[in-house]
Amino acid sequence: MAAINEFPEPSEIKLPVIMCLWQRIERLEQTLELLSRQTNRYFDLYLWNNNPEISDSVNKITSRRYPFRIFVHHHHENVGGVGRFLYAQWLVARFRVGFVVFVDDDLMFDADFVETLAKESRKKTVISFYAFKFPRWSSAYYDYWPVKSGEDAHYCGTGGMIVDADVFTQKAFFDDLPEEYRFVEDLWLSYYCIQVLKWRCIKSSVSGKLFVDGKDICVKLCREGKKSAFLHYLKTQGWLTAKDYSMQDNVRSVRLLMRRRFPAVVGCFKKGLKR
Repeated sequence: MAAINEFPEPSEIKLPVIMCLWQRIERLEQTLELLSRQTNRYFDLYLWNNNPEISDSVNKITSRRYPFRIFVHHHHENVGGVGRFLYAQWLVARFRVGFVVFVDDDLMFDADFVETLAKESRKKTVISFYAFKFPRWSSAYYDYWPVKSGEDAHYCGTGGMIVDADVFTQKAFFDDLPEEYRFVEDLWLSYYCIQVLKWRCIKSSVSGKLFVDGKDICVKLCREGKKSAFLHYLKTQGWLTAKDYSMQDNVRSVRLLMRRRFPAVVGCFKKGLKR
């Protein structure tokens, strides 16, 4: 963690929008353009740069005029998405902010993105563009189904969310994250808020589209099995047990796993029904 005086100190705090940078410097300008079109511009952008090699490029791009203030922290090493949590922790401690918005550079969002998230914010709640539920009898990360706007979820992605900043005042939130899974911080946030704090994770009504180029660290972590391994570990800690699933969820879990594990059997069954 960098010394606290290495962070910028805004004279007037606005809604913090926090984004991490790693290797997609070309996406930064496009994200800044999307933020410039926002109907609600009462926010500041905080960039946590995990890649010292792109620092000059980041400084050049952010030195241009935008309709919001930009603060940049260049970190000496890649700490992954935890950087956004550390930025939020400092903002809460310094300015007692109530909520923070997280955005990723692979999310293409509409002009009402910030405004909608700000209106949907509520205490003891995580609200995200990317939200889904995991099936009861699987720990495979990609065995999930999306939920509808306003519905509860097991997981809220950090790429487009607003969250009650009180979670970042919790010392255990940072201390208890296993070092082995430090780069799977998105799962940790959902787990900690639901299982430890007893908060809710909810699907937002914001619309958007993911930009896929294969450079996302999520792809790497999934290929290495890190996300599934961490999900399994968190389930052994008491997360997502029988009490967390409704009858409808259990039925959905069975149907999803049948389609994923036995597609040929499901296909034959459907053909039989048509005859």
